[in-house]
Amino acid sequence: MWGSVGFTYNVDMVKERIPDADFQSMDLVFKPENAAKLADCGISILDSPTDIMLMVLRYLGLDGDTTNVADYDKVVEAFKPIRQDIRTFDNQNYLNAIPNGELCVINNWSGDYAVAKSRAAEAGIEMNLAYFVPRTGAPAWIDVMSIPSDAPNVDNAYAFLDYLLQPEVIAACTNYTAYANANLASKPFVDPAILADPAVYPDEETIKRLWAPKPLNEEQDRAITRAWTAIKTE
Repeated sequence: MWGSVGFTYNVDMVKERIPDADFQSMDLVFKPENAAKLADCGISILDSPTDIMLMVLRYLGLDGDTTNVADYDKVVEAFKPIRQDIRTFDNQNYLNAIPNGELCVINNWSGDYAVAKSRAAEAGIEMNLAYFVPRTGAPAWIDVMSIPSDAPNVDNAYAFLDYLLQPEVIAACTNYTAYANANLASKPFVDPAILADPAVYPDEETIKRLWAPKPLNEEQDRAITRAWTAIKTE
């Protein structure tokens, strides 16, 4: 599966507080005056530094793949004025908190937007949710499967991967998870509503905002972990 990192908004709750909200701008979260207005309806940030910190680097006009670890300190500084307004750093609980109306700004992975939307619908809750990739860019991600070098059943592993690559099978996975898959031949079998959802299958304009981050070296990995700890404990 593949997707993007972005923000899901409860549009009505946000517009109650910021009528002219620009949902494609990270100013909506990182300008202190905006964060303060949204704090009461709930801001959630991914507990994933290699997602949100890279987005903030781009927002600050820096290289999202910077190897200058001092740039991470600039991300720490960007969080300081809004840290008090962030309700939670979370990778999973927002799937329940969104339908419950406990959050209005959620930094998340693309498919989770569709999951939260469907959970709200299943609960009979009408909710105006929308997902956006920031204008300044965001990481794209790809889930992969790998076979351990000491796997005892390599032939079965390949057989399973071959099975998953069948268009109808991987389409069923997309229909269940609401995450896009990379098999073009699967599209005729994907739920039309999912296929038409720009959060799951983004248009060309949105794709241009995405990039595949380069792997971090050991120095970067340590530095980004320190920076993230500083952000969360501020």
